Amino acid sequence: MSTNSFVGMVDGDEIVFVRCHFDGQPRHQHPLLVKYYNTKDDVETLINSGDIRSVGEHPDPYDPDGEPRVIAKSLFWGYVQQQYVSFVYLFDGEQWGTHVLADGDYYKIVSNEPNHLIVQSNKETT
Repeated sequence: MSTNSFVGMVDGDEIVFVRCHFDGQPRHQHPLLVKYYNTKDDVETLINSGDIRSVGEHPDPYDPDGEPRVIAKSLFWGYVQQQYVSFVYLFDGEQWGTHVLADGDYYKIVSNEPNHLIVQSNKETT
C-alpha cells in the first residue's frame, strides 16, 4: 500500500496542491522537498506538473494532463480529511510545513527527531 500525501503552497487565501501517490512519509519526503523545492518558483514547477508519483529532483508526473487543485484555506483541512491522505506538506513562501493525520485531525509536525514526534494543532497554525 502506498503512502499518499498532498504537496502544495499557500497562495493568499487559497491553497494550491497536488496529490503525491507514493513515499509520502516525512522522513523521506520532507528532506527532498527542502533540498529540491525551496523557492516559490521551484514549488510552482512541482505543483504545475499535476499529481506526481513521488518527490525527487525533478517532477515525476502521475497524470501528465492533471491540473493542480485550488481550494480556499478555510475549507482545506475539511477537504483533506475526506481524501485518506496521511501527510500534507505546505510551502508558505519561505519554508515547508509538514502535517500528519492523527485522531481525525491534522497536526503540524514541529520536531521530527527519531522516535520523538512533536506536533501542534493546525487550529493554532492556520
